[in-house]
Amino acid sequence: LAEESEDDDEEEEEEDSSIFSDLKQHIVAVLIAVVAAVLGYYYQLQSTPQDSVSLFSSHHDTVMSLENYQRTSGVHFCPDPPRPKFPNFMDMQVRVPERMWGTLEQFYRADAIQDDKYERMGENSAVSIAYSEYECFLNQQRGTALASAVMTSFVYKVPSIASIVGKEIDESSGSKVQAASLSFTGFVAQFLNLSTKPVLLHWEDHRSSANKLVAEIGPMERVKTTLMSPAQDFYVSPVYDSSTQLKRWLVTADSGVLVYENFDSEKETSIQFQEMYQMHQLNLLYGRDYKVLTKQPWLGMFPHPRGTTATFPSLWEDATQQYQEFVVKSEARHIMQSLPQPSSSPPLQLKLTVASVAPKVLVMDDFLSEFECEYLKDLSQGFMQASTVVGGSDGQSVRDEGTRSSDTAILPRKPDDNIMNTIYERAADVLRMNVTTMIRQHQAEPLQVVHYGPGQEYTAHHDYVVPPTLDRFQPSRVATLLMYLNTPAHGGGETFFPLAVQSKFHDGINFKPKCGKAVLFYNVLPDGNADPLAVHGSKPMRKGSEKWVANLWVWDPFVA
Repeated sequence: LAEESEDDDEEEEEEDSSIFSDLKQHIVAVLIAVVAAVLGYYYQLQSTPQDSVSLFSSHHDTVMSLENYQRTSGVHFCPDPPRPKFPNFMDMQVRVPERMWGTLEQFYRADAIQDDKYERMGENSAVSIAYSEYECFLNQQRGTALASAVMTSFVYKVPSIASIVGKEIDESSGSKVQAASLSFTGFVAQFLNLSTKPVLLHWEDHRSSANKLVAEIGPMERVKTTLMSPAQDFYVSPVYDSSTQLKRWLVTADSGVLVYENFDSEKETSIQFQEMYQMHQLNLLYGRDYKVLTKQPWLGMFPHPRGTTATFPSLWEDATQQYQEFVVKSEARHIMQSLPQPSSSPPLQLKLTVASVAPKVLVMDDFLSEFECEYLKDLSQGFMQASTVVGGSDGQSVRDEGTRSSDTAILPRKPDDNIMNTIYERAADVLRMNVTTMIRQHQAEPLQVVHYGPGQEYTAHHDYVVPPTLDRFQPSRVATLLMYLNTPAHGGGETFFPLAVQSKFHDGINFKPKCGKAVLFYNVLPDGNADPLAVHGSKPMRKGSEKWVANLWVWDPFVA
């Protein structure tokens, strides 16, 4: 029996040794596979063309690339803050009452921990906030006998008409230059819902004795609309009952932001709603001082960093007088057929003329070749749909034929489309941006082609987008590049800017469509405010005419 037991032990030892050997071989094989996969991954990273990666980078990558973004960079509590380089900036001092100090603290805290959606509001955990302006803010709290802190912000003021036209005296009349009175009396207005329930915004159209639904406004959110004339009636109602008027307004050009408030901060248990309410209270306080100093409504959301050099390059600084001319050289030469001009040919030279300083509008002929215009029109045929407008605080688009009666196609980006890539590169040169950065950081939407038939139009509107309250980046469309793809046979379809500050013309400025021509205009000012003067539209097409245009919208800091 003892011998049998010893034999069994030897067999078990041999079996265990065999299992251990097999396991060891398996582990080695797995390790080899892992190493091979890692090496293959890094090899693929090295061999992948950078441009093709940039065309399809994710929104998460975009946010990660903005890790140094500081929303509070335009807020100053220290003495002698650095002045911005943009012209026509003024310093504005705002007294922030003690009850709003906690809200400012939340903005600084969110910047420090990169809380992009303000999801950690109300936390009491210690956070290191290494900003000098924040230290000055704390010092003011400790050192002031008043229950307020003095904040400095730099704001943009519309230049004088003499500065715009470059002269004080009109030679023909010998009198002082005056801004022409404008025949268009419309304006942009915002509506703010300071309640915890969504509401519907209605416009009372007295011409048809009907009420028109404008938008749904989410809790603690805003929407904007463009009015064609003053003294218009609006009201808000519950979502479930449009006939019940919670509040109504007679909206005038001086209204700016209209507020519906139904909020009890002492009874509200939601920390998020409490913080959003205080954010808007601080924004309204800032807006009141802004309007007193600049004579323009504040349509932004405080705090907002000043425009970056990527979004507001030297073109903005240089374009200070009407009819100034600039020449932009571009290696993205015109494509006259299926292949571009050889690289040995001289760079393309595009002449930009300042058509308006307030708002900032520049025009250039021959931005596109006739071949490129036809290519974009042909490419859009498979994507055409009825045009829409943004209809609420949720960013949803809706059809509104009374405002926009055209058809639209959004052209997808393709890395191997040489013609589209050339147009993007040329646009980036005009905007003085890096094309790879513009696309990789999602700073531009895909090209949009729009077709207007006889009688179709786009009434006066504004391109800027109202971002959600709980978005640290506050992204919006800062610039629009409008390209004409044909010349209408019988006229009509002029692009108009009815609020452009001029010395002679009472209807602002107008551009007739011409194949290849492009218009560049800015929707947002460098101080973060939506430019109230950047209202524009497309006049009705005449009988027998059609118009084709392409839009390129540029965002700051990225497309939402």
